[in-house]
Amino acid sequence: MGTISRLISTDHSRRVWGLLVAGACVAVFAADRAWADVLVNDDAAGNPNEPAPCNAAPDDSTINGGVGMAAAGDTVTVCPGVYVENVLIGADNLKLVSTGGFPLTILQGISDNSQLGTIEIDPDTDGVQIGEIGKGFTIVGIDNGFPGIENAAIYFQGSHAGARILGNKIVAAGEHGLLTEFGATISDFRIEGNEFAGQTFLGNAPDGCGFGDQFTQPNRPRQLVVMGGGAGGGNTSDVAFVDNRITGTAGGPSPTCGNAGEQGNTLVTIDAVDAKITGNHFAGTTARFGTALRARGPDTKIRKNTFSSAGLTPTACYIFLQEIGAKLKKVADRNAFDTDPLLLPDKNATTGSICVGSPDDDDDDDDDD
Repeated sequence: MGTISRLISTDHSRRVWGLLVAGACVAVFAADRAWADVLVNDDAAGNPNEPAPCNAAPDDSTINGGVGMAAAGDTVTVCPGVYVENVLIGADNLKLVSTGGFPLTILQGISDNSQLGTIEIDPDTDGVQIGEIGKGFTIVGIDNGFPGIENAAIYFQGSHAGARILGNKIVAAGEHGLLTEFGATISDFRIEGNEFAGQTFLGNAPDGCGFGDQFTQPNRPRQLVVMGGGAGGGNTSDVAFVDNRITGTAGGPSPTCGNAGEQGNTLVTIDAVDAKITGNHFAGTTARFGTALRARGPDTKIRKNTFSSAGLTPTACYIFLQEIGAKLKKVADRNAFDTDPLLLPDKNATTGSICVGSPDDDDDDDDDD
């Protein structure tokens, strides 16, 4: 918010500019600013070639600067541009949106500093919204190079409630795309209409063979999206993961993996009580027992998703399930796969995997072997 409007703002006068004339306060409305509390434009003078509001002088030329000016409940609106910076959010109910959508509004994170994510949300900060359908960002992640400290494009530190991640392209760059911390209390998240892209390791191939040493040795592939507290969901609940596209890479050939030759991690983990995973398209790449989706929380609903095997090696699977309360066959019937899926260990199992098969495979749907 601009300096003048900050001085006179209250809950109901946030969009009113005050002019003091001869001792009297005359209120006028800034019609071109009625849509936002803080305007960010990398052109500090505004761009006369862009439509309103981006043709006007902004409050700040950086997203982090604009967020720092905002109060709880404010909307920070960002004009098209490439913003090379990291953003720290610490105000409740803050809304961060763009005018041009993710193709035109790029946030490029900076590695090798103290921040955990390109966008890091402080502990106990609730109601944060990043993006909106048609008004999101391309958010390119970071990797600070320390195996024992995870990074992400969007990193929720500690406990949070009521977050919304909408309409963005979230690009992993050697680490996670989206992360909530293991064991934190997470509730009422909606992650909708995003693309999760990029690569969760550096270079042409991941290192290592398995994950026993992932927090001590470099370049083990991370998960692209990871939420929850493990089997049973932990303290994570009420997560809606809806209408997203998963195109990123979390595994591949590994020169240090001996005869196996592969190293791969899960693309998306949603371990939550009462999760809803629906309408997503899983078309990412992983290997060596990695899966496109892992879900391990009670009352999780997995429906109307589509799964492509193009990026999965024969040792990888579409889905791993545990403790969600549904049999493999029921979950398989409610989703779409580009091969007849193999249900392991069998169709009636409630813990197991839905794996890549072929049109000629026995998918265990018609017998009890």
